Amino acid sequence: MRLIGSVTPKVVGAIARITVYDDAATKRIGDYAEIYNSTDDLIAIIWFDGFGIVRSAIDRGIVLNKGVEGVLVLVLDGELV
Repeated sequence: MRLIGSVTPKVVGAIARITVYDDAATKRIGDYAEIYNSTDDLIAIIWFDGFGIVRSAIDRGIVLNKGVEGVLVLVLDGELV
């Protein structure tokens, strides 16, 4: 995977940085992304699996509205796994 960009939005809010990576073997522009909050904690990742299906994992504390816990949980069809 190669880094194709990192964006720091100028919007005040929870997201401070989104970093996107590309797998040159696919036709997609971005295959994997990491989302960080304003204190540089990893709060979510999004990727395409081997079948081209979008997958995501989100910090459990963010999902439960308890703040960042540092534990990522899978999300399938809008439900925690």
